[in-house]
Amino acid sequence: MNFVLTGYALIDWIKNDPAVPASAKQHTVVQGLYADRALKVCGDLANSVKHFVLSSRVPITKDANTESGFGVGRFGAGGFGEGEEEILITLNDGTVMNAVDFVQDVLKVWRAFFVAHAL
Repeated sequence: MNFVLTGYALIDWIKNDPAVPASAKQHTVVQGLYADRALKVCGDLANSVKHFVLSSRVPITKDANTESGFGVGRFGAGGFGEGEEEILITLNDGTVMNAVDFVQDVLKVWRAFFVAHAL
């Protein structure tokens, strides 16, 4: 939960921190962050805790579920006979994302942004 909250809240930090260069705060740059699929999922999951229904925009995320048990998760990552807990995120378009891949996507977005704007 903290990951998706931070992943989405960084956009507000970018917009409001006086130490962030003006080039990083340009409307088109900020809108690009809001339009990014991984960051939209962060926003959907973060806001789902606060609000029963999103009213400011249409979510792209249908649900997020967790499973555990034998044969679930990455091979060899869990205890013998138990497997690894796995979180699957389903988007409205039917795409299913593993949480590990989703986290890597979010980190990739922010890493590229920070490098591009020398932050």
